[in-house]
Amino acid sequence: MDNGMTEPVVGQFDRLARLPDSWDHNRHYQRDILKLVGRRHAALDLGCGTGELTRQLALRCGSVVGVDASPSMVAEARKRNWGLNIDYVEGDAAAFLEGKAGSFDCITSVAAFHHMDEWRMLGQCKTALAPGGILVVLDLFKAGTFGDYLASAAAAALNPFYSLVKGGRLGQSREEREAWAEHAADDRHKTLGELRALAIGALGDCSLERKLFWRYLLAYEKP
Repeated sequence: MDNGMTEPVVGQFDRLARLPDSWDHNRHYQRDILKLVGRRHAALDLGCGTGELTRQLALRCGSVVGVDASPSMVAEARKRNWGLNIDYVEGDAAAFLEGKAGSFDCITSVAAFHHMDEWRMLGQCKTALAPGGILVVLDLFKAGTFGDYLASAAAAALNPFYSLVKGGRLGQSREEREAWAEHAADDRHKTLGELRALAIGALGDCSLERKLFWRYLLAYEKP
Protein backbone atom coordinates (compact mmCIF):
# COMPACT_ATOMS: atom_id res chain seq x y z
CA MET A 1 0.00 0.00 0.00
CA ASP A 2 1.16 3.53 -0.77
CA ASN A 3 1.31 4.70 2.85
CA GLY A 4 3.37 1.72 4.01
CA MET A 5 0.60 -0.27 5.71
CA THR A 6 1.04 -3.88 4.63
CA GLU A 7 -1.67 -6.41 3.88
CA PRO A 8 -0.86 -8.46 7.04
CA VAL A 9 -1.31 -5.32 9.17
CA VAL A 10 -4.66 -4.60 7.49
CA GLY A 11 -5.65 -8.19 8.27
CA GLN A 12 -4.73 -7.64 11.92
CA PHE A 13 -6.98 -4.59 12.05
CA ASP A 14 -9.78 -6.65 10.52
CA ARG A 15 -9.40 -9.05 13.46
CA LEU A 16 -9.26 -6.20 16.00
CA ALA A 17 -12.48 -4.75 14.58
CA ARG A 18 -14.35 -7.83 15.80
CA LEU A 19 -13.29 -7.37 19.44
CA PRO A 20 -15.73 -6.00 22.03
CA ASP A 21 -15.86 -2.23 22.37
CA SER A 22 -14.08 -1.12 25.56
CA TRP A 23 -11.95 1.57 27.19
CA ASP A 24 -8.35 1.72 26.01
CA HIS A 25 -5.33 4.02 26.16
CA ASN A 26 -6.28 5.81 22.94
CA ARG A 27 -9.76 6.61 24.19
CA HIS A 28 -8.25 7.86 27.46
CA TYR A 29 -6.83 10.86 25.57
CA GLN A 30 -9.83 11.57 23.39
CA ARG A 31 -10.81 14.57 25.51
CA ASP A 32 -7.39 16.13 24.91
CA ILE A 33 -7.83 15.71 21.15
CA LEU A 34 -11.31 17.22 21.15
CA LYS A 35 -10.18 20.18 23.26
CA LEU A 36 -7.54 21.01 20.66
CA VAL A 37 -9.98 20.54 17.78
CA GLY A 38 -12.76 22.74 19.15
CA ARG A 39 -15.52 23.37 16.62
CA ARG A 40 -14.66 23.08 12.96
CA HIS A 41 -16.34 22.90 9.58
CA ALA A 42 -14.71 19.96 7.78
CA ALA A 43 -12.88 17.24 9.73
CA LEU A 44 -10.88 14.21 8.57
CA ASP A 45 -9.84 11.25 10.73
CA LEU A 46 -7.09 9.06 9.28
CA GLY A 47 -7.10 5.46 10.49
CA CYS A 48 -10.59 5.95 11.90
CA GLY A 49 -11.00 2.37 13.11
CA THR A 50 -14.51 1.61 14.38
CA GLY A 51 -15.39 5.31 14.39
CA GLU A 52 -15.16 6.24 18.07
CA LEU A 53 -13.42 9.57 17.42
CA THR A 54 -15.41 10.37 14.28
CA ARG A 55 -18.60 10.07 16.34
CA GLN A 56 -17.33 12.73 18.73
CA LEU A 57 -16.08 14.92 15.88
CA ALA A 58 -19.52 14.77 14.27
CA LEU A 59 -20.92 16.60 17.31
CA ARG A 60 -18.47 19.46 16.79
CA CYS A 61 -17.91 19.64 13.04
CA GLY A 62 -20.15 20.31 10.07
CA SER A 63 -18.90 17.29 8.16
CA VAL A 64 -16.57 14.41 8.98
CA VAL A 65 -14.69 11.93 6.81
CA GLY A 66 -13.16 8.79 8.29
CA VAL A 67 -10.58 6.81 6.28
CA ASP A 68 -9.30 3.33 7.12
CA ALA A 69 -7.54 0.61 5.16
CA SER A 70 -9.35 -2.18 7.03
CA PRO A 71 -12.66 -3.23 5.43
CA SER A 72 -13.89 -4.64 8.74
CA MET A 73 -13.08 -1.44 10.62
CA VAL A 74 -14.96 0.67 8.07
CA ALA A 75 -17.94 -1.70 8.11
CA GLU A 76 -18.08 -1.58 11.90
CA ALA A 77 -17.78 2.23 11.91
CA ARG A 78 -20.66 2.56 9.46
CA LYS A 79 -22.80 0.22 11.55
CA ARG A 80 -22.10 1.99 14.83
CA ASN A 81 -22.51 5.53 13.49
CA TRP A 82 -25.28 5.16 10.96
CA GLY A 83 -27.23 8.38 10.38
CA LEU A 84 -24.53 10.80 11.54
CA ASN A 85 -22.82 13.40 9.34
CA ILE A 86 -19.87 11.09 8.66
CA ASP A 87 -18.61 9.68 5.37
CA TYR A 88 -16.45 6.57 5.75
CA VAL A 89 -13.90 5.69 3.08
CA GLU A 90 -12.18 2.33 2.82
CA GLY A 91 -8.70 2.77 1.42
CA ASP A 92 -5.18 4.08 1.64
CA ALA A 93 -4.75 7.33 3.61
CA ALA A 94 -1.95 8.69 1.42
CA ALA A 95 -3.91 8.00 -1.76
CA PHE A 96 -7.00 9.65 -0.28
CA LEU A 97 -5.08 12.84 0.53
CA GLU A 98 -3.89 13.27 -3.06
CA GLY A 99 -5.53 16.34 -4.60
CA LYS A 100 -7.10 17.45 -1.30
CA ALA A 101 -5.10 20.68 -0.80
CA GLY A 102 -6.85 23.04 1.63
CA SER A 103 -9.86 20.74 1.97
CA PHE A 104 -10.02 20.30 5.77
CA ASP A 105 -9.76 22.60 8.75
CA CYS A 106 -9.21 19.65 11.09
CA ILE A 107 -7.25 16.41 10.60
CA THR A 108 -6.87 13.83 13.35
CA SER A 109 -5.21 10.45 13.59
CA VAL A 110 -5.04 8.01 16.50
CA ALA A 111 -2.52 5.13 16.69
CA ALA A 112 -2.21 4.91 12.92
CA PHE A 113 0.74 7.06 11.83
CA HIS A 114 3.35 4.55 13.00
CA HIS A 115 2.00 2.12 10.39
CA MET A 116 2.59 4.66 7.62
CA ASP A 117 5.35 6.72 6.06
CA GLU A 118 5.17 9.41 8.76
CA TRP A 119 7.21 12.01 6.88
CA ARG A 120 5.01 11.72 3.81
CA MET A 121 1.79 11.70 5.85
CA LEU A 122 2.74 14.81 7.82
CA GLY A 123 3.54 16.66 4.61
CA GLN A 124 0.30 15.56 2.97
CA CYS A 125 -1.73 16.54 6.03
CA LYS A 126 -0.10 19.98 6.07
CA THR A 127 -1.07 20.45 2.43
CA ALA A 128 -4.63 19.18 3.00
CA LEU A 129 -5.24 21.65 5.85
CA ALA A 130 -6.94 24.94 5.12
CA PRO A 131 -5.31 28.09 6.58
CA GLY A 132 -5.98 28.09 10.32
CA GLY A 133 -6.66 24.36 10.28
CA ILE A 134 -5.29 22.01 12.91
CA LEU A 135 -3.60 18.61 12.78
CA VAL A 136 -3.75 16.46 15.93
CA VAL A 137 -1.96 13.10 16.09
CA LEU A 138 -2.06 10.69 19.02
CA ASP A 139 0.28 7.74 18.64
CA LEU A 140 2.75 5.45 20.37
CA PHE A 141 6.46 6.05 20.88
CA LYS A 142 9.54 4.07 21.90
CA ALA A 143 11.17 4.90 25.22
CA GLY A 144 14.55 6.51 24.69
CA THR A 145 15.34 8.50 27.82
CA PHE A 146 15.39 7.93 31.57
CA GLY A 147 12.23 10.05 31.84
CA ASP A 148 10.50 7.86 29.28
CA TYR A 149 11.31 4.71 31.24
CA LEU A 150 10.10 6.29 34.48
CA ALA A 151 6.83 7.29 32.81
CA SER A 152 6.47 3.77 31.40
CA ALA A 153 6.92 2.24 34.85
CA ALA A 154 4.31 4.60 36.29
CA ALA A 155 1.91 3.74 33.47
CA ALA A 156 2.37 0.02 34.07
CA ALA A 157 1.61 0.50 37.78
CA LEU A 158 -1.50 2.62 37.15
CA ASN A 159 -2.86 0.66 34.21
CA PRO A 160 -4.79 -1.98 36.23
CA PHE A 161 -6.51 0.78 38.25
CA TYR A 162 -7.57 2.69 35.15
CA SER A 163 -8.69 -0.51 33.42
CA LEU A 164 -10.94 -1.31 36.36
CA VAL A 165 -12.33 2.20 36.89
CA LYS A 166 -12.72 3.17 33.23
CA GLY A 167 -13.32 -0.23 31.64
CA GLY A 168 -14.91 -2.12 34.49
CA ARG A 169 -12.44 -4.99 34.41
CA LEU A 170 -8.84 -5.74 35.33
CA GLY A 171 -7.67 -7.52 32.20
CA GLN A 172 -8.44 -8.62 28.67
CA SER A 173 -9.98 -11.80 27.40
CA ARG A 174 -7.78 -14.45 25.80
CA GLU A 175 -9.08 -13.46 22.37
CA GLU A 176 -8.19 -9.82 22.98
CA ARG A 177 -4.72 -10.65 24.30
CA GLU A 178 -3.94 -12.84 21.31
CA ALA A 179 -5.23 -10.31 18.78
CA TRP A 180 -3.28 -7.43 20.30
CA ALA A 181 -0.13 -9.54 20.70
CA GLU A 182 -0.26 -10.46 17.01
CA HIS A 183 -0.68 -6.80 16.12
CA ALA A 184 2.09 -5.57 18.43
CA ALA A 185 4.59 -8.00 16.92
CA ASP A 186 4.67 -5.91 13.73
CA ASP A 187 4.68 -2.51 15.45
CA ARG A 188 7.70 -0.26 14.97
CA HIS A 189 7.95 3.01 16.92
CA LYS A 190 10.25 6.02 17.00
CA THR A 191 11.59 7.80 20.07
CA LEU A 192 10.17 11.19 21.06
CA GLY A 193 13.39 12.82 19.90
CA GLU A 194 13.08 11.23 16.48
CA LEU A 195 9.42 12.17 16.26
CA ARG A 196 10.07 15.81 17.21
CA ALA A 197 12.78 16.14 14.58
CA LEU A 198 10.49 14.55 12.00
CA ALA A 199 7.53 16.76 12.90
CA ILE A 200 9.52 20.00 12.92
CA GLY A 201 11.11 19.11 9.61
CA ALA A 202 7.78 18.34 7.96
CA LEU A 203 5.53 20.91 9.65
CA GLY A 204 7.64 23.67 11.16
CA ASP A 205 6.31 25.14 14.39
CA CYS A 206 4.36 22.45 16.28
CA SER A 207 4.05 20.88 19.73
CA LEU A 208 4.73 17.29 20.74
CA GLU A 209 3.86 16.20 24.27
CA ARG A 210 4.59 12.91 26.02
CA LYS A 211 1.50 11.34 27.60
CA LEU A 212 1.46 8.80 30.41
CA PHE A 213 0.11 5.66 28.74
CA TRP A 214 2.86 5.18 26.15
CA ARG A 215 1.47 7.89 23.87
CA TYR A 216 2.51 11.24 22.44
CA LEU A 217 0.23 14.07 21.32
CA LEU A 218 1.27 16.16 18.32
CA ALA A 219 -0.53 19.41 17.46
CA TYR A 220 0.10 21.69 14.49
CA GLU A 221 -1.94 24.73 13.42
CA LYS A 222 -1.45 25.91 9.86
CA PRO A 223 -0.82 29.67 9.53
